[in-house]
Amino acid sequence: MKVKEKFELWANKYDLTREMVNNYGARTIVFAIGSFIISVAYGAYNFTLSALNSSLWYGALASYYILLAIMRGGVLVFHNKKRKAIKKGKVIENERIKQIKKYRNCGILLVIIMFAISLAVAEMIGEDKSFEHTGIMIYASATYTFYKITVAIINIVKAKKKTADMTVQAVRNINMADALVSMLALQTSLLHAFSDENGRGQNFQYTLNGVMGLVVVVLVVALGIYMIVNAQKQLKIARTVDDTVEEDQDKDIEGE
Repeated sequence: MKVKEKFELWANKYDLTREMVNNYGARTIVFAIGSFIISVAYGAYNFTLSALNSSLWYGALASYYILLAIMRGGVLVFHNKKRKAIKKGKVIENERIKQIKKYRNCGILLVIIMFAISLAVAEMIGEDKSFEHTGIMIYASATYTFYKITVAIINIVKAKKKTADMTVQAVRNINMADALVSMLALQTSLLHAFSDENGRGQNFQYTLNGVMGLVVVVLVVALGIYMIVNAQKQLKIARTVDDTVEEDQDKDIEGE
């Protein structure tokens, strides 16, 4: 408790750290910057491998990471504009509607991202491709992946309880989709690392990769569709509220 109190005292001295400690949404957006950078780096890396090896496998992975970067980047740009507007003392018009539209766009891109994942899964099964890790890296990857999926699940639930900001919820849903693909990557790398050198059990490996790939694709698409449907519902509510406010303002003007 003493360490926590000292940390909070230190954090409250600075605007950025105070905002991160006290504002769940701001904390989510700051951490999203790191995820955006990683997505760009992985996208560039896989695109380079795709170009050098004329590989559909790496091309699909590059598309996946590039779309992740676009989604995260769009949310970051929105919040950067919002931060600048607040500093200038400006009011953001229709902020709620803009948040919902960003959330909906992320849902649409999650459905599109399914095609990249489907291509990766098809190539994985047809050409015996896999995510590969060697030595101790496979255990580090497994630990990180289980941590990633656990945190993603916790944060999706927490985001709905702690904030009504749809862009924050969008970031958490994107992280969930990313974690699901990481689970697929872990499975394929584990099967590749511990498969029989003589090729025994290869049919089982192909079947398991195909089933897991299908499950991941379905879950990501379902998440994207949920976001689109939820966004349409929230847009209807937000526009109804705006119309009601405008009507009340018109009545006040007429009364004056």
